[in-house]
Amino acid sequence: MPAPISSDVRERVVAAYEAGEGGYGTIGKRFKVDPKTVRRWVKMRITKGHLAPAVHRGSVPPLISAADLPKIMRMVEIKSDLSAEMLAKQWNSETGNNVSRSTMVRALQRLGLTWKKKPFERPSRVEKTSRTPEPSFGPR
Repeated sequence: MPAPISSDVRERVVAAYEAGEGGYGTIGKRFKVDPKTVRRWVKMRITKGHLAPAVHRGSVPPLISAADLPKIMRMVEIKSDLSAEMLAKQWNSETGNNVSRSTMVRALQRLGLTWKKKPFERPSRVEKTSRTPEPSFGPR
């Protein structure tokens, strides 16, 4: 994600608009920012009284912490053919924490585990026959 545009550039853009040096499009071309950005900054000055960029607050911590990953690894070592959904259900019953299948998939990815799905084959429309040779009824 790119860094926010500095406050001094924001101030110059809004000051140029407020001085009547042009509309959103003209000011945007002059300062090489999108006209919608100019409009948003002008509105921000009016409503909030400042032009400071918003602070990035970070993301939500994972429901399965790094300390819990060895437990998941042991679950996989014991029964390696469980699906992520089945692992999540087992995790929920053992720990009491309610996690979804996608949360379990992210935990498995953090462990570096991969799995290959079985290939899908449509069932044959023709009934399978035995491989025994057909009986012969004499010379042809």
